[in-house]
Amino acid sequence: MSPKNAAKHERIHTGERPYKCDVPDCGETFRQWTDLKYHTMFHNNIRPYTCTAENCEARYVKANDLKRHFERNHSERGIQRRKKKEERLF
Repeated sequence: MSPKNAAKHERIHTGERPYKCDVPDCGETFRQWTDLKYHTMFHNNIRPYTCTAENCEARYVKANDLKRHFERNHSERGIQRRKKKEERLF
């Protein structure tokens, strides 16, 4: 493990969160600067990953979040899972 990665990993154990959001009244802190970057994008309504499904306006900061959304809501498997859940409710 590189010294840089070791330092990042060590923050998990020490609880160190050196990256702080500078938006007033937020105060969130993060172990990695990339998490702060994504958090800041959220504050600024920068969501570059947009769902392409018809009539869906979902937008996300991270590509993985869009992928998860699509799989849960628009894939055949996700649609079937939702139908089963609705059947259990009624």
